[in-house]
This record gives sequence, C-alpha cells and structure tokens, in this order.
Amino acid sequence: MLEESERNYRRLVETMTAGMGVDDEDGIIIYTNAALNEMLGYEKGDLVGTENRAIMHGLTREKQQERKAARRKGEVEHYEAKLIHKSGELIPVMVSAAPIHNPDGKYTGSFAIFTEVTELKSAEDEVRFLLDLLMHDIGNQMQLIIAGGGFLRDDCTTDEVMRAKRYILDGADRCLDLITKVRKAEASKQESVSPVNLSPILKREVKHLSEQYSVAPSMVGVPERVMVMADSALSQLLWNLLENGVKHNSKAERSLWIIGKKKGDSYSLSISDNGPGLNASKKKAILDAERRYGGVGLHLVRRLAEKYDAELTVADRVTGRPKQGLDVTIKFRLADPSQL
Repeated sequence: MLEESERNYRRLVETMTAGMGVDDEDGIIIYTNAALNEMLGYEKGDLVGTENRAIMHGLTREKQQERKAARRKGEVEHYEAKLIHKSGELIPVMVSAAPIHNPDGKYTGSFAIFTEVTELKSAEDEVRFLLDLLMHDIGNQMQLIIAGGGFLRDDCTTDEVMRAKRYILDGADRCLDLITKVRKAEASKQESVSPVNLSPILKREVKHLSEQYSVAPSMVGVPERVMVMADSALSQLLWNLLENGVKHNSKAERSLWIIGKKKGDSYSLSISDNGPGLNASKKKAILDAERRYGGVGLHLVRRLAEKYDAELTVADRVTGRPKQGLDVTIKFRLADPSQL
C-alpha cells in the first residue's frame, strides 16, 4: 500500500501542468517536476543541487533568509514572481509556497507550486498600455474641445461661434475615432488571418483620405487583385498609415506616394510623404511598442503587423535627408506568391 501510494504521488506530481519545486532547509533545490523543468528549459535533474535563488529573479540573499525564517514559523505564501529561464528570459508566475516538516516537527525545507501567467500578464499589460494611450490621445482632444469652449462669450460674433463649434466638433469626432479604432482592433483579435484582397481596401481608404484631407496620393504598382494574409482590420492598418502621412504635414501642398512591389513570396507597400520627417531616434521609436510613440493609431499598426507576420520598416523618403519626408513600408505575406 505504501509503494502504491508512492507511485500515485509521483504520477500526480510528474503529470501536473503546474511546475513544482522542493528545496531543503538551506534553500538548495532537491527536486523539480517535469512541468517546471520544461517551463525553464532544463532536463530532469539539471537544477538539483543549485540554490533556489538561481531560478528566482530578484531573490537576494537577504530576502531568501527572510523567507526561510517565515517558512520555519509555518507561514504559507502566495505571491507573484518571475522565474529565470535557462536562456535568461524572465517568466511571470504565481507562486504558492509552504514549509515541510518531518514527523518530529522539525523544519526540513519547503515546496512551491509555480503557475505560469505569461498570457495573463500580456493581456494585463496590453489593457494598461491601451488605457494609457487612450487617456493621452483623448486627453489631447479634450484640450481642443476646452479651447473651443473658451472662444464662446456672450458677445461672440457669428464667425467666433462657428470657430468654437468647429473646435468642439473636431475634438469630439477624433475622440470617437480613437475609440472606434481600438474597438475594431480588439474585435480582430478573435479573427484568424486569411487571404484578403488588399487592392479594393487600399483604394477605398485612399478615397476617404482624399475627401477628408484634400490630398490626392500618387499610386503605382497596385493591381486589381493582391491577396495578402490579413483580416478585417486591414482597413484600419492602411488608414492609420495613410493618415499619419498627411495629418502631421503642415506644408501648403501635401503629397503622398504609394508604391506596391512584389518580391518573392511577399508584397511590399511603401507610403511616402513630403512632411517634416523624423530623426533617427524617432524613426526607431516608431517600431518600439514599449516606447508608446505615435499614439493609438501607430500602436494598432504595430500590433496588426505583428499579427499578420508583416514586416514594418521606417526610413527617410530621400536617404540621408530626413526633413524631406518619411517612408513607411509594410511587407505582407502573399496568400499565393504566383498570383502576381
């Protein structure tokens, strides 16, 4: 019966999906189950004999001593932590740790259950990120609305009233547009990537851009049918790239050039403008999601490009002359490379 109990225990521990580790009274690892080994990229037995600090990010010797003292007193802990993968990558986990005592009540070590929460933390970070972006971008538009309200006085002329109305309505429209962008992008998360004809979507967004900003982009290399791997949010990605090329351009004559080109199994779409351009550090920041540069629109472009496995690059329109404008290129995967 004892042997059967031992087998059942080992079967349970070795097949559980959560990681489990046991250390002795000195904090030396004496056992790790298969799930923990896999989580951290080690083979069976690799971690035995090492200090638990070796896999716990940020666990100083002082903190280790505090926890050992708490375990000796019988304390059980539940907390968030990060484990160190063999590659050096940090893995967010929830930890449930408890002391182990022998039959005489002497403290002999502790065991801990590690539940990976990478997806949960990613979702949490995404929510915070979008909230920060929305608060920043909508906050900017609220300033526009407040400025419009500031123009209104009892003795306002008709022109002043109309100007205030324009400020207020423009700010409100932009707030609604930001919310719509986020909603559509969030809805697309549940949608799988599949072949989508880029051409009619691009032409529709170009028409919309021309009507809204009075800009007539030049477009070459875009045939009637270009099937790329994307989803229904492709229109949002294209619109944000097009709009970004004109809305920050204060020149009297704003120009936009759209060039499509097939190369191998991909299709590149370059959108260039004659705006103020960006210096090297800002061009780099556009591609860095953690920098939060560019507001909600560019964040959605980055995220959708990642979902489509599309490559996003930013460069000077005229090499070495950033003030001549910006070139943003996105390289899509073709659904059928033989189509063009």
